[in-house]
Amino acid sequence: FCARATASILSLAYNPEFSEKDIGAGQEVFWTRWKFKPSRCLKVDEDQYRKAIEQVKKGKACWNFVEHFKIVMCYRFLKCTCPQDRISECSREENVDCCRGAFADF
Repeated sequence: FCARATASILSLAYNPEFSEKDIGAGQEVFWTRWKFKPSRCLKVDEDQYRKAIEQVKKGKACWNFVEHFKIVMCYRFLKCTCPQDRISECSREENVDCCRGAFADF
């Protein structure tokens, strides 16, 4: 649920009204490590989050979306993280409710 909520949040910034395809725009994040690590979330701040979801017309590439996806997941949903070795716990009602609540706060 958290991933779907993140995609929903980003859909506002990535709809055609606010984005134009621009491969060059993705160069700044192309060499970023894509694997999610909760420890990287400690570096995500509100300014990064606001920039990721801002609704302004600018060039974007799929790599920007991935980077912004990680930023939103870290900033908005980190408290809802499930243990990697017990990923099935993510479907438990209390974990889904955590994601719902964080999305509602958006």
